[in-house]
Amino acid sequence: MNIIKYIACLLLLIQSVNLFAQNEKANLDLRQMWEDFESENKNTLKIVWDENKNSFSKLIGKTSNSYGSTPDTAINNFISQHSELLGIKKKDHNLVVKKKNTWNSENKKTHRYEVSQTYNQVPVLYSGYKINVSDDGFIEYISGSFYSEINISTKPEFRINDAIGMINSDLDVTEISKIESGTELYVLPLYNDNKVEFKLVYRTDVTNSDGTWRYDIDATNLKIVQKKNLLKSHIHPLPVTENSKKMKIQKKYPIEKNNIVINSTSVTATGNVYAVSPAYANRTMKTLYRLDNASPLKLKGSNIEVTTENGFDAYATNGVFNFSTTSDFFDQTMVYYHGDTFEEWLIDNHELSSNQIGKVTAYVRHGLGPGAVASTKKMYFNGVGNGLLNNTFEAAIIVHEYMHIVTGSFNNMTNSYNDEPLAMDEAFSDYFGIVYRNTTEGYTSGTESIIGKYVDIDGDSFTKYRDLDNSWTFDDYVTIELGDNDSTEYHDRSVIYSGALWILRNDPDISPTVLDKLVLISIDNLDSTPGFLDGMYALIAAAIGEGYSSYQDDIEDAFITKKIYFDPPPAPTNFSHTNPSGSFPSFSWNSSSGSVSYKIFRKCSYGYYGDCSSIYEEVGSTSGTSWTDFSVTQNGSGQEDNYIYAVKGINSIGGASNYSNSVNVGAQPSFMKEVSDKLPEMFSLQNNYPNPFNPSTQIKFELPETAQVTIKIYNIMGQEVATIVNSQMKAGFHITRFDASNLSSGVYIARLTAIGSSGAQFDSEIKMQLIK
Repeated sequence: MNIIKYIACLLLLIQSVNLFAQNEKANLDLRQMWEDFESENKNTLKIVWDENKNSFSKLIGKTSNSYGSTPDTAINNFISQHSELLGIKKKDHNLVVKKKNTWNSENKKTHRYEVSQTYNQVPVLYSGYKINVSDDGFIEYISGSFYSEINISTKPEFRINDAIGMINSDLDVTEISKIESGTELYVLPLYNDNKVEFKLVYRTDVTNSDGTWRYDIDATNLKIVQKKNLLKSHIHPLPVTENSKKMKIQKKYPIEKNNIVINSTSVTATGNVYAVSPAYANRTMKTLYRLDNASPLKLKGSNIEVTTENGFDAYATNGVFNFSTTSDFFDQTMVYYHGDTFEEWLIDNHELSSNQIGKVTAYVRHGLGPGAVASTKKMYFNGVGNGLLNNTFEAAIIVHEYMHIVTGSFNNMTNSYNDEPLAMDEAFSDYFGIVYRNTTEGYTSGTESIIGKYVDIDGDSFTKYRDLDNSWTFDDYVTIELGDNDSTEYHDRSVIYSGALWILRNDPDISPTVLDKLVLISIDNLDSTPGFLDGMYALIAAAIGEGYSSYQDDIEDAFITKKIYFDPPPAPTNFSHTNPSGSFPSFSWNSSSGSVSYKIFRKCSYGYYGDCSSIYEEVGSTSGTSWTDFSVTQNGSGQEDNYIYAVKGINSIGGASNYSNSVNVGAQPSFMKEVSDKLPEMFSLQNNYPNPFNPSTQIKFELPETAQVTIKIYNIMGQEVATIVNSQMKAGFHITRFDASNLSSGVYIARLTAIGSSGAQFDSEIKMQLIK
């Protein structure tokens, strides 16, 4: 029986390996097909390949041939002629084409189509394509992916009601307050180490007193695959206080009073509001447009309606909304004015379709805000209390939340489970919040780049205000921290992407108004799980599509400044040590496509000479495929460090590949060569170099025999501040490094104690001057 099980497992393993090999071959074949397609189009377009997933990512540019006299004809012809190119090879896979938007520029129209994937008639999440088609039938942009390898049953083992019951149980309620979206069946791709698996799930959005939740429930076993609270606090995550607890139990869905009569004709009124915030100017009377004609007149219009959770709605007296700033009616007036004005600003200035967003509902004096749920077109503002200034007083924050709804209407990145799309969603909201404020009539602070400063309080534990004019780069993505709230890292990371947009908006060669529209179109170009690099490509595609190809270099430069690069070249291969018997180690490697130069890195696993780093450090560069390290020697007498070398390929804009394979070399610093043929005659501690120093210095010492060595650092008060050596070391010449980055300026003492194998003891000390 054990043999039978063993054989069965072996056959299963072989089958898995064969399937993996088949998928890899299919991807290689598909890549070749896309490269052939790129060549056929005479370099009028660029194909971007996702090296991590080994799959197509996007097409940027323009096909050399038209696919039809109308956009609808062209999109259908393109899909029909290139179904294999798009990954459609099986009858159980299908694409559903739906026209989404039309963007108008001075000289042309661009038509946006969403092409979604189904498998056995079940929609596949996070798949399909966005395709731009010109008025005359040229394909101008493709972004997305198609999962041709899906092979699961689409017959659920449990019913929808069973899934709802599981959600009720998880939320610990007897009845869900409200189902915000229909519970539907989907195929869900899940990535783990760039490998994808597929699950059949029920997805639904539900609301209870804590917010709006998205659930994916496995339809085969009723397990929760993933869940997420869609109500995000985008500027200040709020604590749960007694006040907010009371607000949670208030009636959530106010019922309209029977005496309100809605007519089809919209009316105007006036409202007393802050044009920017109290920090910039006093309140002023503004016109409120597009209000529903009702009696009494309330803040309900064609774009937005504003209320409170308890149903107390602001109403006009003689056509005027004029309230004390301590009243929630004033909060409602602020949200209506700036929300409605912002949407019309997008429609009038950037040709946003009037039906793109639909009506937005905003709640003020909410215990969980400020936040927005894009999928249900709702915004929440906490107003006064909870230790914060009133966030409805800052126009940029109102627009920030409204922009989440706008972004969500183009794609669903605002509700993504991944960190990078969430950071981009925050960046878009910050960008347009600031742009709206900076272009507001009467705003006198020019091009200020900060959002949230008015409501931020020094010393609080929430997300800090964000400055788009910053020096953060993608190298800081993991470590950046603007506030103390660890649950919302994507807020902090957003300043990297918004910083790139801000560089562009202050570029004298780019029209700010044009850029605003291009950023909007780039959002429409993106799918629901983009990365920062996808955003750059989407922005370039928008510029090309709108006739601003000259902006491409500026866009690339801005993203390069933030170290958001094009796809890096592949790692060099066959990195090898070519002269093991020579004096200095030499290396060679195979060239890496797209690389214009190479950087050589070195670390070591152990060493005697003080220059041993456990992490790779760059030690050289070359434009060729060979290099010699003259800073170390090999095959000398005495101890040797164990050096580890690797190389990276670098493309024309600084993008680096992964490390090549590594090579181990036994060697010692070359400056020790002159004395390496003999051992020291006595113990010795030499003065450090450099001295004074900042922040690090080297300390040399000599051991005539194997010894237990300690080197401790003391401040001028005699207090120990560091131990930099504490180990047994062989006889020889040694160097160690003292790093004082975390110490203040002053005099420090290095004290060496060595107890030799013969029993001899040596003590010595030197003074070192740290000057910062």
